[in-house]
Amino acid sequence: MKQNEFLVAMKVLELAYPQFGVLQDKNALSLWYEMFREHPAVDFALAVRRYIETSKTTPTIAGIKEMMPAPGLTPEEAWETVYNLLVKGKPGTLPEDEALRRTVEVFHSQLRDMKTTEVPIVRAQFLKYYAGLKRRVGERALTQERIRILTSGLFKELKK
Repeated sequence: MKQNEFLVAMKVLELAYPQFGVLQDKNALSLWYEMFREHPAVDFALAVRRYIETSKTTPTIAGIKEMMPAPGLTPEEAWETVYNLLVKGKPGTLPEDEALRRTVEVFHSQLRDMKTTEVPIVRAQFLKYYAGLKRRVGERALTQERIRILTSGLFKELKK
């Protein structure tokens, strides 16, 4: 995340929580930026929004991190996990991922009965289905554009 994107969200926190005060303390501001710099700006903006909507207490780094969207699995990681568990029979469990759970429910019989020649076809269908479902599951399904639309009114004034 760029520093200017970070500062916009921090200004929003300060507007919502006047006692916040991190923007006035350069050391505290540097610490906050360091803790979030690797996260996408859109995820940070969403976490700030969620925090404001749900918390009455002054924000903390841990509190904002709790509001960050779960990264989840990429479609490729989901396929590898499921393929290793269901097709190759390797030990393990499915991660807590609603989109993955629902995808496995749909593809379970195809995966179980799949012939070697069908692997590329089932894999392609699985990846497409999982990616689409992941986009639609829960608040994590908010796309970057939708988040920008939701937050633009609030952030637009601060960018001036």
